[in-house]
Amino acid sequence: MAWACAKEEGNQYFANRRYNDAIEKYSYAIQILASNPELSADLARVYSNRSAAYLQMGLTFHDSERTECFRHSLADGHNCIAADSDFEKGHFRVAKALLCLNYKGDGLDHITKIIELHRQRKTDYRQDKVLAQLMKDYKYWQQRKVLRSYQVWDKVKYKDKCFVIDPYGAGDMEHIQSAINMMSRVSLLVLPGAFLFREKGILIKPQQDIDIVGLCHPGEETAFETPNDTAPQGVIFDHTVTVVNGILSMTNITVRQQFNHAERHAILVVKGGKCMLNNCKFWSKASGSIAATDPGSKLVARNCVLNESCGGIIVCGQSKVVVDQCQITNVARIGVEIRDGGFLTMRDTEVSNSGRQGLVCHAYGEGFHLQRCKFMNNACHFGENEAAISVATGKVSVAECEILNNKGTGLGLDSGSHCILKDSQISGSKVALSLCHGCTAHITNNKLINNRYGLTILFNLGKDIVLQGNTIEAALNEIILTKEDSIPKMTGAEHKVEVFQIDIGEQMLSEKLKILRKQKKLNKFDENNRPASARDERVPTQMRVCPGCGLDEEAKRQAFKKCSACKVTFYCSADCQKKDWEMHKNQCRLLKEAQH
Repeated sequence: MAWACAKEEGNQYFANRRYNDAIEKYSYAIQILASNPELSADLARVYSNRSAAYLQMGLTFHDSERTECFRHSLADGHNCIAADSDFEKGHFRVAKALLCLNYKGDGLDHITKIIELHRQRKTDYRQDKVLAQLMKDYKYWQQRKVLRSYQVWDKVKYKDKCFVIDPYGAGDMEHIQSAINMMSRVSLLVLPGAFLFREKGILIKPQQDIDIVGLCHPGEETAFETPNDTAPQGVIFDHTVTVVNGILSMTNITVRQQFNHAERHAILVVKGGKCMLNNCKFWSKASGSIAATDPGSKLVARNCVLNESCGGIIVCGQSKVVVDQCQITNVARIGVEIRDGGFLTMRDTEVSNSGRQGLVCHAYGEGFHLQRCKFMNNACHFGENEAAISVATGKVSVAECEILNNKGTGLGLDSGSHCILKDSQISGSKVALSLCHGCTAHITNNKLINNRYGLTILFNLGKDIVLQGNTIEAALNEIILTKEDSIPKMTGAEHKVEVFQIDIGEQMLSEKLKILRKQKKLNKFDENNRPASARDERVPTQMRVCPGCGLDEEAKRQAFKKCSACKVTFYCSADCQKKDWEMHKNQCRLLKEAQH
């Protein structure tokens, strides 16, 4: 065929850099092919070749002649696409010509098309060396429409300063930490694959603001991994990601921590660091997958999954953590731990199948706020001795939550805690709600159903409990007291709660006195008895409620005065103290004895 011979001659001229002669032969072939619609695929390939010849000839010229050649190259590229829109070299020719004409943004559509064609053919576009070189020529190809194909462009923080990280070496950089060390503010766009960290993880230093985004289509994964326990002798692995007074945003990343070390975490935020996790997954053998500590440290996790880890989330050292729309499931120990002044806000989150408790607020924890959360099947390994939610101290709020099918207690409150529980359901537990050792509670509009015990109150030291508008269905609703205890002040006439007074022996009385001594220390909030990390005036003491009128210090807007005999119970006035004396006198004697 005449057109085929002309094309072959043009290819030989092109190889010998005789671009004018090559263009002449390609033009003759195009003239023949244009009259035959059945040969449109062949026509597209000849247009592509002539476009390449114009481009190369333009690179040998200067000024106006150079620009004119690039425009001819661009026109032939468009003609190539018109003849065969799925011929990837046509899109390549247009993108290259636009690059040379300095219209980089307009060429990104064509790069995106090339990547889509590779994906349709199930080939890896990163293995296309010519395309890879074009991407590098564009410098910022990854910043716009290519990213939109991953639907993460709106999540990229620094759109004018971002780099591609590829575990297989095709991106701008191969090592994440080397990119972080180069600048203080940057977005790192991480292509699918596994990054293995040996000994040292990722470190975000003070004044740095680092944004890490995983570029993953369905079925793909960007993973940060640490080695297993077969480490060389003497090697201690670091946390996978540590944020030290810097800022980290991480999106679409999977973190797998293989080694088991009690003090190493997948994510650790310290010394006032800030961390935002979005759509990430965590699996860790360490005591906590995510941990925040130290005053000023903040961590926000949205749409994240913690699955089959040894530990879940740890909030301590007066840090603040927000968990929103996450799943914490199959954690071997405790789903969420709060201690030493930490505070947690959790919304629309499910905590299920924890080996021990779903959530624990330890002594000196500031507290937590839960809204629309679900706790299911917790204490699955340790049985009836554990609670789905356990609170030792702090102010806690539980609203519109479900606590279902937990082997032990649904919600357990101990001395020094104040709880607001409303519009929630607790069912399928041994004990739905347990109040012990001097806690205060406002329990309104809840359903405590299908539990062995609905409500139990144990040694509550006459503290106020408000029950309003609840549905409590159970075999037993109990208040267990010694003969010396006073009945807790309860409002809500619709609730019928049986009071069992028991006579305890000397050994149980000794245990009771220990509890009272502990309660006295909590009320005094002795700074010398607190850990150093918890010494901060923002950590609240136990809420003081006047037994006479039932109001607390905030409501009365005054500081209460303690009983001069037991030095533990507080009253708002002498009148309230006289009014409560008949209820308080036996307890007062016990408390006074406990001080000696």
